[in-house]
Amino acid sequence: MARPPLLSGAEALALSAVAAPAATVVVAYSIDRVGLAFPPLALLAVFLGAAAAALAVLRPRIEWRLDELIAWLAVVGAIFLWLLWIAAPSFLPLGSGADLTHHLLLIQYIEAHWRLVHDPAVERFLGEMTGYTPGSHVLVAAAGAWTGTDGLRALYPVLAATIALKAGFVFLVARRVIATIIAESSATARLVQLAFACVASALLFASHVYFLRSFVENSFVAQVVGELFAIVMWWSVVVWETAAVSAVVFGAAGAAAFLTWPIWIGPPLVLAGVMALTDREQSFVDRAKQLAVAVAPIVLVGGLYFAARPAGLAMAATTGAAPWPRVSAYAGWFLALSGLGLAAAAMHRGTRIVTMFAGAILLQSAGLYLVAGPGADEPYLALKMFYLLLYPQAVASAVVLTDVWRAITSLRLPQKAEVAIALSLVLTVLAAVAWPLRRAPRSVTTLKHPSISAPLERAGLWARDHVPANCIEYLVDFDETAYWLHLAVLGNPRVTPRSLDPDTYKPDFALARWLTPGGLAYGIADLATLPRGVREELDVVQQFATAAVVKRRGPSSCPSDQ
Repeated sequence: MARPPLLSGAEALALSAVAAPAATVVVAYSIDRVGLAFPPLALLAVFLGAAAAALAVLRPRIEWRLDELIAWLAVVGAIFLWLLWIAAPSFLPLGSGADLTHHLLLIQYIEAHWRLVHDPAVERFLGEMTGYTPGSHVLVAAAGAWTGTDGLRALYPVLAATIALKAGFVFLVARRVIATIIAESSATARLVQLAFACVASALLFASHVYFLRSFVENSFVAQVVGELFAIVMWWSVVVWETAAVSAVVFGAAGAAAFLTWPIWIGPPLVLAGVMALTDREQSFVDRAKQLAVAVAPIVLVGGLYFAARPAGLAMAATTGAAPWPRVSAYAGWFLALSGLGLAAAAMHRGTRIVTMFAGAILLQSAGLYLVAGPGADEPYLALKMFYLLLYPQAVASAVVLTDVWRAITSLRLPQKAEVAIALSLVLTVLAAVAWPLRRAPRSVTTLKHPSISAPLERAGLWARDHVPANCIEYLVDFDETAYWLHLAVLGNPRVTPRSLDPDTYKPDFALARWLTPGGLAYGIADLATLPRGVREELDVVQQFATAAVVKRRGPSSCPSDQ
């Protein structure tokens, strides 16, 4: 059965929702490229206008299906609200790591100037972030301005929204491919299609490492936002043969993906090229035109970016920390199910695109491994590709569950029995996914606690305004907290002897320095974790709940070169 030629209402709303951030990223970069600032009100107009324009353009092509719309809204809404719930009541980032601080530095720069970085002198404060692709940072800074808060408080909700919308597109991809297996149009068939499509979205939670920890622990901000645009590109290839807007969607999402996390654009480009070569329903000229429309925005944005920042080409050899693809990174049953699913999807023309996407991801991973060098201890970007692999794995798992259901129902069971079997499979999977989440966020992270807290931020901001920023010790229990306070809150440069010294941030070293006469005069302390003996030997200058700015008793120093 051919896939529906029209877009469903859920697909139209999803495209409208993703058009808003994609247009904001691309327009902000374009404005900056011609030498102008992009004030938040202008970006808000772009954000709302893009969403409205997309819906208006798609309106004649929409076939409203209430059941699918309700299911899609339930998937997106449930995931978004759950992600907010685990971060309540502060809604500050749950993660840690140096990456979080570095991303916040670029967000703060954009908030202060509403331009991207062009002054080489700023590298002293931002380091490698001066040349970083800024898409996610523009979105977060703009969201902070629109809500009357700031980038720090907008960061987690923006990530939660992109993750929920990304799961919604996984639902739409699964809905399309499952419709090629369950070809009937009866109410029962539609119910089963939607149920298994919901399972595809839920199965993303079967790998905490590759789905949740990327932002609740490791703070891979650009990567997480970029995944949304990459999955939209995949969806557009799924509808390549039937939806006239697919090439335009691919190009727009690809341009936004490039400006956010360019490593993700490779697999969708490979997939689009294969579709253009193998499409039997169009002439070669039409296929070439469609591919050109899809690729042109990416080539244009990429050319402009590298013309201004040729050093960006070195990103392919970037190093860093990324998990190796171990069995322990997944629920064991999910790994087996997805493996069977990728094999099963390869057997049918309508589902083959799932396996093709997974193959394209693994192909790029192999290529990046060769670029990094076979002897590399940490082939960073090659390992990053396994974060993207999770999405075709989830859809493939839903495909094999659908095949199992079809095999069982081929015995001509009563309709109620068919529905009961489908719901049993769905509920079993949902229970297996939901049980490990019952103690979230602790169950989805290995961190003791987030590195950021509102009381420590207030103490840091007060200290920045009232005492010398280079004269402050960090009496906290986590080195990443000290790193964030030193750079993102107090605004110290990254390229100074003290900033570059890892001992600056280690809690034990900081306490030892504080207890040694002649050390730095002031400190920012987490009173809840500060040893009692240390608390009795300092004066609290200003307190903010569990955090305080404190002053040393006795002789102190404040070196000028920090």
